[in-house]
Amino acid sequence: MLDMINPSTNKGYNILLDAELLEVEKRAQQVAGWLLALTLVFMNLFIRLEPDPSLYTLLNFTHTFSVALVIWFIGTSVLINKGYYHPLFKYVNLVMQVSTVTFYMLTTARLVNVEFALSSTAPLFYLLVIGLTSLSLSPLLAILAGGFSAGQFFGVYWFWLLPDLDFQTVLAPDAFNTQIVLKMIVFIMMGIGAMLIARSSRNMLEKVVTQVCYEEQIKLIEDEMSQAAELQNRLIPSSFVNPRYYNVETFYSPAEQVGGDYFDIIELNNDRCLVVIADVSGKGYSAAILMSNIQAMVKTLADQNYHIDQIVRIINHSVYHNSVRGRFVTIAFMELNPHDKEIKYINCGHNPPILLDRDKEIMLLDQAGPVLGVIENYPCEIQKIDFNDGDIILAYTDGLSELRNRKGKQLGQKNIISVLQNDHPLNTVFIKQFLLAKIYEHSQDTEILDDLSFVCVQACFDDV
Repeated sequence: MLDMINPSTNKGYNILLDAELLEVEKRAQQVAGWLLALTLVFMNLFIRLEPDPSLYTLLNFTHTFSVALVIWFIGTSVLINKGYYHPLFKYVNLVMQVSTVTFYMLTTARLVNVEFALSSTAPLFYLLVIGLTSLSLSPLLAILAGGFSAGQFFGVYWFWLLPDLDFQTVLAPDAFNTQIVLKMIVFIMMGIGAMLIARSSRNMLEKVVTQVCYEEQIKLIEDEMSQAAELQNRLIPSSFVNPRYYNVETFYSPAEQVGGDYFDIIELNNDRCLVVIADVSGKGYSAAILMSNIQAMVKTLADQNYHIDQIVRIINHSVYHNSVRGRFVTIAFMELNPHDKEIKYINCGHNPPILLDRDKEIMLLDQAGPVLGVIENYPCEIQKIDFNDGDIILAYTDGLSELRNRKGKQLGQKNIISVLQNDHPLNTVFIKQFLLAKIYEHSQDTEILDDLSFVCVQACFDDV
């Protein structure tokens, strides 16, 4: 069943995945906003511990700019929490976050010195920003963070801080430049690492969403199958016509939720009734659909007083021309007449129904033609057999006769006949009970692989 489901082409899958990615992205932006806001607050507290009077102007600007950034990061986090968010927002936030680290490094260079700003913990905050981008599960954002951090770091060094470097107290210019380049490479590599982490996390989220979609679609299929099974059970007759002339017992057990077995007892005029039992090749949903179509045709044609040979030809034509290649139907029609005390029947490749008379003598309705749906012009011949008061007719599908035990041995027609001829009252209720006991005894705990059905009808013609 899973092979039939492809979540990646499912609209619901894409909607769910986009929604989950957006939620992850929003939470990542909120976390980054709160962390950077706290970083700015602690940074300002630290640089004001021992302020130099000559730096008051810088400190006031730093304080004002920091407050603005804190308001930005906290404000955006609150807006996201309120549901105001746009996908482009993460790129604006990335620029602000990297620029905040650059601002912190420039401030450190003025408050302490350039060497300290370039070699202390200030550049490490670039790594913090790059690492936070991986939380958004956006590989593009992560690699942009690495490249943007490296670019800003190099730009600030080359255009603003390099002229103020005193190479008397630090390494030689070439060595210091090498350190700057190595840090840029670290930022880029960190961006690549964050990109790989984001991609891996994104793939993991996609698998989770795929699993959720599988489960939802399977549940939907199961619900539909359950509804189909309920509908099919309603189509199987639970009460029968002409109780004055017939005692009827039935059994129906599909191998899956729905099946391809079908039986019905349809009231006709002049106290006649039509007993139909059929088995569509295969099992499951497709067999159940074809079975439902056949049942509808039989009901309609019988209600319009078509003869059973006409019904057979029409159904054969429909199955032959409209069903999937390889599908066929075995079916037996038995028209019971209490006045003529006979059965007219046509057996289309079905298991021969068994007639049990009052002396428990057996006769098979085995004059059969081919199955329906394999030849275009079906040769019909109606057969007749006596059906007297007290006689019983048992019709069943091959799920009963081919029922296997643990050793693989089939139940077989002989065992079914032996059940009918057991020492029990000649009554449909007892026959059903003994048949069910035989089914249980034979199959025990083995899995039933085919649909299993039978109909048992006894003639009660004393009042006719």
